[in-house]
Amino acid sequence: LLSLVAGLLVGVCYSGLREENMVADSTVLANRLGSLFFCCLILMMSPNCSMGLFVADRRFFSTESAAEMYNPASYYLPLVGCEVVVNVLAAAFFWTPVSVLSGAGGGDGVAGFLRGFP
Repeated sequence: LLSLVAGLLVGVCYSGLREENMVADSTVLANRLGSLFFCCLILMMSPNCSMGLFVADRRFFSTESAAEMYNPASYYLPLVGCEVVVNVLAAAFFWTPVSVLSGAGGGDGVAGFLRGFP
């Protein structure tokens, strides 16, 4: 939900990028780099939202690990696997409204998005 709301917010803020395709001035590149900067910033910071859960669970892991109930790898590998899946889904939920609203979903990839000219 947080990724979707952030994606909508960034998409609305940069919704004028599609109309800038017809204008050939120096602000096009700056606006597109600004949108990519904020997208990268949000995607880098979003995994930190789950750090509180990891810290809270650490107390139980320390107790169970001291009692040698299981191998630490059997704790960390599923945790990392779940975290990767959740973050990939969150990135997809974030990028979908951004690409639809700002016109960033062109077929030329990042180079075409930064170029911004037809």
